[in-house]
Amino acid sequence: MAMYFADDKDVRDLLETSKKKLTAEVLREFLLRRGMLVSIEATKSELFDQISMWTLDWEELQWLLDKTARSDRSERYTSALVPGKFSAPEVRKAIDALKQSPCGMKLDSINATQTLAGTIAVTVTYSELDPAKTRLRQKRVRDGSLTLEVNGDAVTLRHEANERMGAVAEDLIKALSSVKGEDVTTRKIELTHLTNLESRTQFFLTLIKEVKGISLSDVSKVQVERSLSPADMPNSLSFEKDDGDNLMQEDEQLELVGNQVRGAILRGVSLLTSPEFQMLKKGFFLCGMEWMGQEAGEKGRLVQFEAAFEDPQACSGFRYKVKGVIERKKTGDGEEFVKTSRSCTELENLHFVQLLEDASRGALDAVEKNSTANAAAHDQEPPVEEDA
Repeated sequence: MAMYFADDKDVRDLLETSKKKLTAEVLREFLLRRGMLVSIEATKSELFDQISMWTLDWEELQWLLDKTARSDRSERYTSALVPGKFSAPEVRKAIDALKQSPCGMKLDSINATQTLAGTIAVTVTYSELDPAKTRLRQKRVRDGSLTLEVNGDAVTLRHEANERMGAVAEDLIKALSSVKGEDVTTRKIELTHLTNLESRTQFFLTLIKEVKGISLSDVSKVQVERSLSPADMPNSLSFEKDDGDNLMQEDEQLELVGNQVRGAILRGVSLLTSPEFQMLKKGFFLCGMEWMGQEAGEKGRLVQFEAAFEDPQACSGFRYKVKGVIERKKTGDGEEFVKTSRSCTELENLHFVQLLEDASRGALDAVEKNSTANAAAHDQEPPVEEDA
């Protein structure tokens, strides 16, 4: 019979790895729960020594774990479009089948509810094991969500962009295919079929300007990747100072960009017009951006967006999120904005994420049409006759 408990080393590891959160005040509060008063002159190390010597019951250990828990960062989302007409009963039947799928059997729970917005919200709980963490933190219970929007001619699946939820979405798509009795194809936002660096860059430049009801205000971060196609590499790149003096010789410039720098990230303001970004456009393509847009109207707020490809070279695994909203100041004429952003409410996040998805699909359609038109025009060009 195996017995599991937190020994002195487990407790000490928990305390030592959470020094910032376990302040002296928090430790004294913990000791007071055990009916002990501690001098304010007692050091944190002394309190650690005392607490780790005790045998803690489940309630005490859970209290410490709650105090030292790391808040989850807001996750990025990804989505897939499943073309076809699906009825609500068919979708519910597919969700029931998901519970019996290989991935569903490994989840702790699966629940589906109808939201006021008309979507179907599938919430799951699952456990993650991380052997690199201390023993008390190795097992972590996480929550995941998958939203289904059933439209007239397609179903949109949106979920957190992580490996576990990606597997849940794949099994649900298979369940939809089984319920329908036919193979279904998914349409994801990716540029794997568009290898031209101009098309990949144009996707992001179109995206940030096509979010409905929101005008582009500024770009604060760009991520670029070097094109591996020799045809896309420039003959030379110019790293110049404002006075026109070159920082390095031409051969050194080409070697630096061509053989060493595979990607770069720029942060700042007005990045699209910066000389650094204009230089990197020669031989590189955009694979990620963070930007700010302003809602239409006199009292429009600023909205912070982020979008990028998980695999920048292949331009696959499109992920995105709404980072926050910046309100206008309530005092004065209302023209100025507050300095810090706030997190979106659930309804705000759903609204802005839907706008971002629509703009992303619109940008993908635009660059695909442009690429097809350019290819057709190239095929119609007469062949160049070689001199005898």
